[in-house]
Amino acid sequence: MIRIPKELELDWSYVEKKITNELSNYALSHGIENLIVCLSGGIDSSLTAYLTSKAVGKKRVIGLLLPDKHVTPEEDLKDARYIVKSLGIKSMEMEISDIVEEVIKKYPLARKNKNAFGNVRARVRPILAYAVANCSNGMVVGTSNKTEFLLGYFTKYGDGAADILPIADLYKTQVRKLAEYLGIPKRIILKKSSPRLLPNQFAEEELGINFETADRILFWFEKGLSKKEIERKTGASKKLIDYILERVERNEHKRKMPPIIKIS
Repeated sequence: MIRIPKELELDWSYVEKKITNELSNYALSHGIENLIVCLSGGIDSSLTAYLTSKAVGKKRVIGLLLPDKHVTPEEDLKDARYIVKSLGIKSMEMEISDIVEEVIKKYPLARKNKNAFGNVRARVRPILAYAVANCSNGMVVGTSNKTEFLLGYFTKYGDGAADILPIADLYKTQVRKLAEYLGIPKRIILKKSSPRLLPNQFAEEELGINFETADRILFWFEKGLSKKEIERKTGASKKLIDYILERVERNEHKRKMPPIIKIS
């Protein structure tokens, strides 16, 4: 059984119904026929696919598998295919390394900058996702969770590009718990989280903190507790709390539409 901090426990039946009802109503109100989910083989996209399928039915969900042979492990591809098969949803598989390479050829300087190179990979995927959406009266369903969303651990106009974000109010540990509730295989739930934009890239190592600690700090921060109170509640160091909250503030621009310079 997946164990999470008690303050992060929820009524998982309610959470499932709330998300699926909101997804269904949103698609209906906007006249959307198909919902597109980019499947990476990881927990966030797998959970999103499960919820989307429950919301509108398997015939209206398109799972996009967009691996890059230079960074996508075979294990992830197998797990993404498993999700497609187990849910019975429609799917498309497109290897993207050739597209990424063509973009880099146009601006070779990006090859020497790992963030630029990785973000090209991240931004190629929504180009294809929105092409599919445009051709199928569809909308793109985002897969960001609350922890990574608050910390800015996503690519602006990359994996952050979506029409609706069904799990972005669930912390990473809550995502794992809801996935267990819905019967997603443990191997996917417990897999080390990675955006797969660079070789051997893992989220917790790159962030320098485990998700459970980050989730507890963020939870109490959102409840309005002071840094001192968060320190007492979580046992985390002041340095770590400062680091987490500084990331939240620094990446606020990624969670908002661009500012409009008003003339009138």
